[in-house]
Amino acid sequence: MNLYDMSGSDGARVIGVWDTQVMPPSIGGVLILAAELHALTMIYDLDIMGVCFVGQPSNVLSVSATVVNDNTLTRLDRESCRNSMLISMLLNIQGIDNCYVAWTLNQVHDYVSSRQMPCLTWPGLDVLTECGSIAHQYSTTIFLQRFHAEYGSIPLLSVKEGPMRWALEFIEKHVAPYIPVVVHLKNDGCHSHCSNANFDEWLAFFKASALRHKIKFLIIGNEEIDDRIRTLNNVLVTRDLKSNLVGELALIQVSAAFMGMSSGPCNMAILGAVPYVIYKNPDHDYDQMCIELGKNNQFSFARPCQTLLRVFETKESLMYEMENILAYIDYSD
Repeated sequence: MNLYDMSGSDGARVIGVWDTQVMPPSIGGVLILAAELHALTMIYDLDIMGVCFVGQPSNVLSVSATVVNDNTLTRLDRESCRNSMLISMLLNIQGIDNCYVAWTLNQVHDYVSSRQMPCLTWPGLDVLTECGSIAHQYSTTIFLQRFHAEYGSIPLLSVKEGPMRWALEFIEKHVAPYIPVVVHLKNDGCHSHCSNANFDEWLAFFKASALRHKIKFLIIGNEEIDDRIRTLNNVLVTRDLKSNLVGELALIQVSAAFMGMSSGPCNMAILGAVPYVIYKNPDHDYDQMCIELGKNNQFSFARPCQTLLRVFETKESLMYEMENILAYIDYSD
């Protein structure tokens, strides 16, 4: 795990690098990268400089920025950041205060080399593939699991104070005195092989839960929601009340539990302390999940009642997992 020799490097910083040649930026991947940066600060006592996205910014981030083609990085201004859902999300994660863009990895390398104070890049730029891209698997928990094996825990991801306050006020206004459980029903019709929700099973689960528990299910995401679910008294679609991605991640963090499909936002639960049950199509990302989980249904760093099931959801399974979570958080009617 000793990736760098940082002895005597007071004032050193680390900058995250997302190489868009490897894969386009994603919600889940960027959240994992943020957690990795926090892990590096714990190892080396560093400050996080920010995250740099390498590639044409208008194509990968929905931002417009004039990128200087020299050994400097272009820091995105406030308006550019607001125009990008992904960047706005990232800048509302605790510890991430700046985002940059660059045309090439060489530009990042030259910038880091020219700094008087030591500056690390994560992932490192010392090992590149034959096509000149970073040899790193984005969107996996491999590094965090290695970190957990050595240090016994991982840094918990958190939103900043503003979205945290919004989420707490949202729950107080729209949910209390019910127990808040955040749900993400992924429904990507263009990719049927992914972990899309089975609305019939979730409908049956929500109806059964209404008869047994004082729970309000807060459905996040921008997917179309089955009208049969939307009209249930114990279900609230947060986008109907003007939530956004940052607010939804905050709701995950402050809720009693998270339930839903394997997707980008679920990583806020995976990298946090909230109990969760996540369902993933067993055939989707099969090889990667075998590497990350083996035959287990929990990541090595998971806490009690943090479960990822590589099965299709059923009403019975949802009820069983919900009862386990409620027992864990000591909830009683």
